[in-house]
Amino acid sequence: MTGEDPAGLSRPDTGAATHRLTKRGTDAERIEAENRLAEAALEAGDRASLAIEEWVTEHRAEAVERLAELAEERTGEAAAGSADREYLVDLPEGADAVLAVLAVPDEERESTGPAGEMSWRVWGIRDLLVTLDGEWVYYSIPHEGQQYANAEASPSFPEAASAALSEFPSALAPTEPRVEWDDGEYAVLTDEVRLAGEALDLDRMRRVVVDEDRSEVVFDWVSDAERAEEIDNELVRSAARVLVAGLGSFTDPVEPPHRVRLDDPGTVRTVEDALEEARETVGYEFAIEPRDPGAAPGDDPDGIVVSGPDAENRETDEGETENATDDEDRTADDEEDGTTDDEDRTDDDEDRTDDDEDRTTDDEDRTADDGDRTADGE
Repeated sequence: MTGEDPAGLSRPDTGAATHRLTKRGTDAERIEAENRLAEAALEAGDRASLAIEEWVTEHRAEAVERLAELAEERTGEAAAGSADREYLVDLPEGADAVLAVLAVPDEERESTGPAGEMSWRVWGIRDLLVTLDGEWVYYSIPHEGQQYANAEASPSFPEAASAALSEFPSALAPTEPRVEWDDGEYAVLTDEVRLAGEALDLDRMRRVVVDEDRSEVVFDWVSDAERAEEIDNELVRSAARVLVAGLGSFTDPVEPPHRVRLDDPGTVRTVEDALEEARETVGYEFAIEPRDPGAAPGDDPDGIVVSGPDAENRETDEGETENATDDEDRTADDEEDGTTDDEDRTDDDEDRTDDDEDRTTDDEDRTADDGDRTADGE
């Protein structure tokens, strides 16, 4: 563990996490999924630290007072994570008191999002840390939207977490890629794909088109403007619309890469399997479909080739999708067709020459006949 804090429990290095929470659904569903996961974590550990901001002690006064009766309280510089207050409790005795602070009252559930009444659950809870025998099991940082688990400290925790999250469109999934290639520059994880080192959230995926014949996978992404319309909170949705429109006025919209060229059809199938597993695990709604065999190269969305054979020939700046091989094929077709056409035209010319010669012979015959008739007349 890192970030040793003499006042309480040390904050962990999240790079060592074995699992990470992937959340979907409404804001209320995401918060409830976090709380269910926290409950499972508190059952798996023997000590916990809850760090909160001062204003939460007023908003959740009754629950905080109950927690303070059971906890070791730290304030000011002694509190962990730059929070105003930190409460350290032994488990399982203090589990219910911690959960009571985290619980969202029914009357607040309809007012969600960063500007809603339940925003304290995101911005006022600094972090929650659960340990077992001195090793961290679970670490939640709500304002960053990140929840991590360490299965090395509690091997049974991921299974317990899966059971706790079963009724939500969320999952505690391994941080290790399901499949990766090109030295990790490209990968499929449970919550994202990595293309040329850029992490792209699977939640914004609309469709995946698989083309084994061309050894390609094409990703169709939901635009930023469309994502803004999906925000639950009306105030935040309006702000997102303005932000997206403003960025579009000053810069060209940057869309993520969508076409990936792989080494062979076998790798394409492996990537397809990984995407299907991620979709099933979390409940993503993106479609996975084969490429229409009758589709022309330009029929799918414009994109950028980012990996694999002929990538340097397939990269485009203005949405062109044909590669060098396609150009060569067309050139060969043109040359072959052109040669055939030339040969046909030559044959036609020869036929016309023969016709001219036949007509010349006919003219000569007619001239001879005229001469014979002249001689007879004389």
